[in-house]
Amino acid sequence: MIALEQPFDVVQPLCRAFMEDSGAMQLAAPLVERMAIICEVDKLTPEILLQTLEENSRRLSALTGARHGGRFGRDDSKDP
Repeated sequence: MIALEQPFDVVQPLCRAFMEDSGAMQLAAPLVERMAIICEVDKLTPEILLQTLEENSRRLSALTGARHGGRFGRDDSKDP
């Protein structure tokens, strides 16, 4: 708003359009702080968040696979 020297009601739609077009997300500071704690970092970046989510997904898949004998999905075979 300051750099553009425009009022909030002019800048807000521009910001929303930019975020939609770029695929960006805007998160509240308390949420980012909690996510940083979960990721065990001082400063959260999108790359760190993505890496942590991927690692957790792999761990969950490994645990789920171990519990179910390594079998995932439907078994459409005709064998008894």
